[in-house]
Amino acid sequence: MRTIRAIVWFTMLAVPRHGLHVQQLQQIVFGPPTASLAQGFTRLGGVRELDRTRAVIVDVADHSVFLADFVAGLATVIGRQGQGPEEYLRPIGLVGLPDHRILVQDAGNERLLELSPAGTVVGVWTATAAGGRPVLLPPRSVSSSIWGSDSRGRLYFEQAPKESGGGASAIVRLDLSATGARFDTVATLAVTEAMGAYTMVSQDNQQVNFRRRVWAPRWRWVVSDDGRIALVEPAPYRVSWVDGASRTAGPPVPFAPVKVVQADRDAYLESIGQPVRTSSGTGAGGGPFRKQEGTPEFPEVMPAFLGQDAIHAAPDGRLWVERAASLTDPVRTYDIFDGTGRLAARATATSRRRVVGFGERAVYMVFRDADDVEHLERYSYPVP
Repeated sequence: MRTIRAIVWFTMLAVPRHGLHVQQLQQIVFGPPTASLAQGFTRLGGVRELDRTRAVIVDVADHSVFLADFVAGLATVIGRQGQGPEEYLRPIGLVGLPDHRILVQDAGNERLLELSPAGTVVGVWTATAAGGRPVLLPPRSVSSSIWGSDSRGRLYFEQAPKESGGGASAIVRLDLSATGARFDTVATLAVTEAMGAYTMVSQDNQQVNFRRRVWAPRWRWVVSDDGRIALVEPAPYRVSWVDGASRTAGPPVPFAPVKVVQADRDAYLESIGQPVRTSSGTGAGGGPFRKQEGTPEFPEVMPAFLGQDAIHAAPDGRLWVERAASLTDPVRTYDIFDGTGRLAARATATSRRRVVGFGERAVYMVFRDADDVEHLERYSYPVP
């Protein structure tokens, strides 16, 4: 069984006269997968490994959760869609807990659903402090951003301002092992208007019109197993690590912006379905209210990376960032940063493949076939 091949290149850099500096940049090339699923999916958005043969996966487009068995090469549905105590409505992510338990982040029901180490539904998860006292989560915290966790079972989420405007966003850590539980703000970051997900076109008491900002250049974050927060900034493009009161910013990484072409715009519009959406309801004053989404607003060039799905914390403490690329580019490139925020390696894969998560000794990738059906593949983790 073949594993990923790694080729190391040594690049000489310009240096001062007093010495010679050599940067060792590892180049990782993916070989054949060690395991795969024959079953197809629409849009895989998360993977959590249970053991070397099984993993829980989420199809965010079909709103379904699956238990993947790599020995059988198949996946079976976990639970079902709905609003009951053992159901989910719109799963968007998976959060690891100690002892191989998993939380399904259900944005539709604004709650977390617990799965057992066997991959079965336990029920709606309630945050409980030491001593058994229930802990209330902030409003909209489950539906507004992806959650994370560390090896100690501490949970992380983002309290964000309104997406249409500026403000500050806080990354909050929930430690349920503390007496009475504890919410700590581990990082506070500015959110400018340009980072907002929408552009407000017009608004009055009866109607609001807005346009979606596609690929807005916004920073993103992810949690490592040891509890450090990796922050990826778009301008300048760099990675910072937050560890308690310490924040280590890596050097900026130069990149050539990718021009947005019509094929990219068409692919995005197809992925979201009907681009113009209208909803009606009752306004604050009791009268009719109409909300209409216009045609999305595309930038001329892409930022260095595209959204939360582009960043992944690996089990060795490094961070993988998928670089933005046009659909016409046959290769996908991953920048791999070390614990100081410096670029340490690069990995490449064909444009039909993308990383969706890591296991203890595995990296999980999605392969999209000619019919745009996605298939899950597992590779041996490439870094010794």
